Amino acid sequence: VNTNEIICINQACKNDFEQLELSIQVNNNIWQLEQTYFQCKSNPMVFDWYPKKSILSGGFKLIVNGENVDVVQMPMMEFVYNISDYVFISLCESITSSQMICLSPGIDKNLRLNPPIDLYVTFIMDNVKIIPEDDILTIVHDPIYYPFEDYIQEINSTNIIKFEGSNLASTHSIDLIDVRIDNMNNACIPFNLTNTYLMCLIAKLALNNMQDFEANVEVRIGTNLTFLIGKIILQNATKSSLLPVPYITRQIGLWTMIILIILSSITILSLIFLLVIVIRRRYFHLSGKYHKQNSPPQFYQDVWCELGKKWQIHPKYLTIAEKIGQGCFGDVYKGELKQNDNRTIEVAVKVLRDQNVASMHEFLFEANRMKDFSHSNVLSLIGVAWDPTRKAMVLLPYMKNGDLRSYISNEKNRPTVRQLITWGIQVADGMEYLSSLKFVHRDLATRNCMLDENLICRISDFGLSRDVFDRDYYLVPRTTTKEKDGLAIQIPPRRLPIRWLSPESIETSRYTIQSDVWSYGVLLWELLSRGKTPYPGIDNGDIFSYVKNGYRLPQPTYCPQLLYKSAMILCWHVDPAQRPSFKQLAQDIRNILHQLEIEQQQQKQYLQQHQQTSSADDDTTIVERCSADRKIKRLSTTSMSSSGSIGGQYITTPHRQSENIQLLFDRDRDDEDAYAVAVNSSADIFSTTRLLPKYTETSIAEDA
Repeated sequence: VNTNEIICINQACKNDFEQLELSIQVNNNIWQLEQTYFQCKSNPMVFDWYPKKSILSGGFKLIVNGENVDVVQMPMMEFVYNISDYVFISLCESITSSQMICLSPGIDKNLRLNPPIDLYVTFIMDNVKIIPEDDILTIVHDPIYYPFEDYIQEINSTNIIKFEGSNLASTHSIDLIDVRIDNMNNACIPFNLTNTYLMCLIAKLALNNMQDFEANVEVRIGTNLTFLIGKIILQNATKSSLLPVPYITRQIGLWTMIILIILSSITILSLIFLLVIVIRRRYFHLSGKYHKQNSPPQFYQDVWCELGKKWQIHPKYLTIAEKIGQGCFGDVYKGELKQNDNRTIEVAVKVLRDQNVASMHEFLFEANRMKDFSHSNVLSLIGVAWDPTRKAMVLLPYMKNGDLRSYISNEKNRPTVRQLITWGIQVADGMEYLSSLKFVHRDLATRNCMLDENLICRISDFGLSRDVFDRDYYLVPRTTTKEKDGLAIQIPPRRLPIRWLSPESIETSRYTIQSDVWSYGVLLWELLSRGKTPYPGIDNGDIFSYVKNGYRLPQPTYCPQLLYKSAMILCWHVDPAQRPSFKQLAQDIRNILHQLEIEQQQQKQYLQQHQQTSSADDDTTIVERCSADRKIKRLSTTSMSSSGSIGGQYITTPHRQSENIQLLFDRDRDDEDAYAVAVNSSADIFSTTRLLPKYTETSIAEDA
């Protein structure tokens, strides 16, 4: 409030387009403002935004599409690094009711953040916060444009300038470039951008404004990054106009001869040019359409060029066979790819069913991130092909044994407990590698891990049609929550693998390496449950409250208690900072497996020594207490195996009394280092596992 104005905050409206008459009360005096109304509109919404990549210097224009964005007085875009370590704010400007423009933030080099950096995006629309479905802006290194050699470049009659540099197409698209000549904006029109050079055509207006046929040139990327390249000089720029008149008069005969030679040359060149045009037209009449159809449109060229020729696959080398997987967003086909040495390899071909520009651009961007992956437990990219019908096709190695979930849930397969734990270690190794690259998976589950012909597990589905199992994804409706400062957070409808997500990811749509650790714990539970769906008997809508109230998945039937207590439970700590790292998990589970193997050998030796003295009663268990310095106490028992068992002996839950390993805490002591173990002589971690009896599950398909 001041002498000239009063600033007020309106209350929430009841209906859309409601008109409220304004009145002002000051010191018990009420002024009615005649024919002055306050009109209400629906809350603003954000549908999508692009590009989703920027550079350290920032200044990229981010186009935001939505609804009612013009009703916001001060729209802002918030960027958060690592949950809350650093927060960057960018003011936005609404262009229409459905579009606004924001600028990507600049990252201070003193912060010493090493790209690529993932910033979580939130739109602050006055008192409403909106978290978009795609909420990550990736920050990469700045490009580098080199100065001209000797600071000067001569330009021939084509009027084309070539700029050399590094890290160009991989960091920015061609529409973010402004080539300035003598401070004239867009004086040179870019038409070809690769990772090492840029070519542009000088505009006619810029040529006319050049004084003395030379000018200074600079390249601006976005609004914050400018390179002073040097000076250009036009070759053969009517040099005769700079010569003395007497010299021209004495040389007029020579000029006449030169003109005749030039005219004759032009005539010959014109005939050759026409002949070339006729031949090219005939050729392109047959092949032109084919060439265009097999390269993406202009608005995909930035990410397509970023892939590089090594990863761009011509579809003529690809043969697509039967469909091997499908979801509501994408499909997976089996295919064969012919390589340069005429060798043919089997590939998996992923295509996106939703072919709108935003989805396709994100699909290509995710594939582009995969090209740098190189680890034995992470699925690598073979390449990307473009087809006029299917659009982008991402080629991945074909995994003969399919996804991990289907394999372990198939009753024909008999994986041992050791094999199940080994796959868990391989996934931890792969996630340790991805986390070292600061890559967050966001959908870690057995359905998104593949098995090759040697049963080696590889992590896959880094955002690429990650919905082959539709029933595992729950459509969470649009929600609105309030923060401590009173601001409303609007979260759009989103399809989530809710049974694998950490509580903080369900609540805020924030995904971190720590939330991947939570999902990894659920993956371990899946492995030791032979592919059972987590939280059986609990409805999708109740999962969040179930976990929030402190409940966790129970110990699986085949899971050693040491693995459950020392790995799984730790992954589900309510505080993300208290969860172990993937490096720690891989090391701990290796130690657990090694310890279980040693114990198994010791148990066999012990039982062999006492085989003759053991009781004839099959139900008798003899407890032997070990010395205090030994952590696990041994029990001997006679064989309780059944000769009719299929696939060897089976490991069951610690509470069952037959065919099991029971880890029983010593209830007489509180000492954590002293507990007893009841061991079945025939059951070990090398035993094969079987599918448990099916139990009734609530439907986990999309809720109505």
